[in-house]
Amino acid sequence: MSEQFHLHEYTALRFEILEKSKQIDGTFRFMLAAVAASTTWIISNVGSMNSIGGVAVAWVPFFLSFSLFWHRKDVGRSIRRIGGYIYRLEEHAADHGLGWEHHIPPKNDGKSLNWYSSAKVIWRVVIALTFLFGLLLSAHFLLLPGAILAQWRGVVQGMGLPI
Repeated sequence: MSEQFHLHEYTALRFEILEKSKQIDGTFRFMLAAVAASTTWIISNVGSMNSIGGVAVAWVPFFLSFSLFWHRKDVGRSIRRIGGYIYRLEEHAADHGLGWEHHIPPKNDGKSLNWYSSAKVIWRVVIALTFLFGLLLSAHFLLLPGAILAQWRGVVQGMGLPI
């Protein structure tokens, strides 16, 4: 294969990595907005929900944050696969001593986290908080005094049986 082909392929793969990095950033922002919006809507409408609907809706923020987290991980795996392919391409096509860096980069100075590490921590905290929100709101709907009795009355009345 020609050197020109490898250069164009490398450029295209690098562009794809940058686009996927932007996709991760967009997914993170969407997750924050979607979780905030859904949580706000749930809190503002909690009084008008029945127990079954309330329990179902209580878990929407958790499922949003968790599913978008797995989507981000999948995009990250895709970036690593592309990086591995570039590495193999450079091992094959590059002159000796050129191409992929073979040293371990210096560690962070410990004074500040980079954006990517901070986003991962924030994402995990959001998942934990939305899980806790789902548990607490489910408990609110299922364990309220009289909620189970009222639900049972509705089932019995729906069957046409006397109470």
